[in-house]
Amino acid sequence: MSKLFEDIKDSSNLITGHINPDGDALGSALAFKLILDSKGIDSDVSFDIKGNVPSNLNHLPIELIMDKPKENYDSIYVFDCGNSERLGDLEDLALNAKRVIVVDHHINPSFGDIQVIDSNAASTTQVLFREILSANIDIDKNIANCLMTGLITDTGRFQYSNTDNEVFEIASKLMLSGAELTSISDNIYGSHFSQGEIEFQKYFLFQQSKQYLMNNL
Repeated sequence: MSKLFEDIKDSSNLITGHINPDGDALGSALAFKLILDSKGIDSDVSFDIKGNVPSNLNHLPIELIMDKPKENYDSIYVFDCGNSERLGDLEDLALNAKRVIVVDHHINPSFGDIQVIDSNAASTTQVLFREILSANIDIDKNIANCLMTGLITDTGRFQYSNTDNEVFEIASKLMLSGAELTSISDNIYGSHFSQGEIEFQKYFLFQQSKQYLMNNL
């Protein structure tokens, strides 16, 4: 059973992450928000953002992010942040909450009543994906796009050394759920990568998807 999803209360929930969130923090937090929405569980999403969300992440449902959170919450879900100081202006909210749940892929978080951590994972969205799978939660296209964004950004579009077989397997499963690899990659990296490179990677992941389906028939 998933540690993350086993005891979610329909009370006051805040979803957040580190200051000036990147694709992994935003992708994991917004994916979690969409899941809670689908279950009819009320929650807010807010970050300490200095300025605006970068335009190369505007394919995410950033309209779900609220500028000013409430004054207190019963539960705070923190993604991609292992130190309360990195929450910026939202640190006091976390320190005063009844419970804090931290989901991260960094080593030894310094806070959190419940910690869902894997320092060997390439991204927080990878850790979250496992929890979703463990809880038998369906992944729709919008959730898949959020999760794919974290994978792409924290692996450098699958170029970094943290890109292992599990990362490709997750990416292929997300494509089966409707994740738009080409448009996400293009929005994040623009002209830094050729269309041919993106299409080759899409083809590779498509082959992974077919193999996954064959193995699970």
